[in-house]
Amino acid sequence: MKRLFAIMIAASVLFSCTSAPQKQHAAASFKFRPDGTFKIVQITDTHISRGNAEEETAFVLNRIGSVIDAEKPDLIVFTGDNITSCGTRDMWDKVLSMIDSRGIPFACAYGNHDREEQLSDLDLPQCFVNDPLCINTLTEDGYLDDMALTVASSTEGKTAAVLYIMDSGDYSQVATHWDYGWISHDQVHWYVEQSRAFARANANIPVPSYAFFHIPTNEFYEAYTEGLICGSRGEPECPGELNSGIMAAFEENGDVHGIFVGHDHENDYVARIGGIAAVYGRCCFKRGEGHVPADGTRVIELKEGDYGFRTWIREVDSVVDDIHFDVPVDFRLRPATKVSGLKPGLVRTMYSEVQEMRDMETTAKKGVTEVVPTPRMIDRMGEGDYGAVQEGYIYIPETGAWSLHSSMNDEGIVVIDDVEISKRDYGRVQIKVNLEKGYHPIKLYMKTYNGRGCWCKLGWRDQYHTRHHEIPAEYFFHK
Repeated sequence: MKRLFAIMIAASVLFSCTSAPQKQHAAASFKFRPDGTFKIVQITDTHISRGNAEEETAFVLNRIGSVIDAEKPDLIVFTGDNITSCGTRDMWDKVLSMIDSRGIPFACAYGNHDREEQLSDLDLPQCFVNDPLCINTLTEDGYLDDMALTVASSTEGKTAAVLYIMDSGDYSQVATHWDYGWISHDQVHWYVEQSRAFARANANIPVPSYAFFHIPTNEFYEAYTEGLICGSRGEPECPGELNSGIMAAFEENGDVHGIFVGHDHENDYVARIGGIAAVYGRCCFKRGEGHVPADGTRVIELKEGDYGFRTWIREVDSVVDDIHFDVPVDFRLRPATKVSGLKPGLVRTMYSEVQEMRDMETTAKKGVTEVVPTPRMIDRMGEGDYGAVQEGYIYIPETGAWSLHSSMNDEGIVVIDDVEISKRDYGRVQIKVNLEKGYHPIKLYMKTYNGRGCWCKLGWRDQYHTRHHEIPAEYFFHK
């Protein structure tokens, strides 16, 4: 479906992103509702064109209007292939009339077909950007800009969520790759700088964030094969050939937990990529028989303080595929524990005749108790299964998002506050958790089999470093 216009590829250049602060219209002063919700309607792949029959355009506009009337969103986001092929200015007037009559602010991202009429990248945004409800911004050179929209808390002035609206390009500008576009390296850099700035202003805690663009990333296929949550997949995913690393940046920064795209008309599913939801919108244009009906659009509801979200497809007469996407890690800030009189090291208690690791304190035979400077190895103790419990406090030197990992050659679980890092066999496990500066309880369970020795190492990385380091002894304490 998306290769129909491949012969019409024009030599257009990906717009440049700037790291300057974003300028927003007055209409972009978003905040969560008093009940803590914020609702977005995603409109994608309308493919409105003067070349379409009038009834086709009326069909699309009526469908969109009915969804807006039913949902009454706080924001509308167009994720590309909006007005295509011909009549861009005239057709945008029809769309704007439909939106203006309902008074809902909107933002627009380009798809691979939006640039097909002979309008320059300077002229194209003029079709919609001057509408009083449009919140898109332009670069200093007059090109449509990537945006980082903020949603304020319902009760405070602080930023409670960020919406990244980005241009994923149209077609490859690399001579050795003849396919769709992708988010450029410059855009990845822009996102990272924005994300870190929001975190710094939030006590070094990532702000719950969500991204909207047209062309899916390469990881969407991986997400589908890992396990579909809900929705339809009627065609293979069609990303650009090159992977510029935007998904890795989202994962590393730990703030973006939902990516909303279009492009693939027969897909409207929600799948998981690690801690991120890979989400297709519902294609809006009127077409023939297909796996996905053309009578609905995707709705996203954010909840203040929640890194997850609720999403559903609103059809004319019903709601379908209504789910709540739960982020696999609880990103609440863990407050420090008020303790005094602590001493260096952790308390280690040995156990023999261990069956279940988590039950060894009540079911196994207790052995020697001693203080050790750090989580450390258990020497060989003879035949049988044995283990150890090491516990105390870890000192966190700065409030923020800490990436923690455990490495061990056997079975083990590390619990910091109520966050568990576990591995049932040899390997390294990593988790990111938001911790307040100060002391936090830590407990390490270890079990080994058949009398062999066992070792464990704990490492960490804060948001300003790229590599993990073993946690030094001076950060472990006990009563």
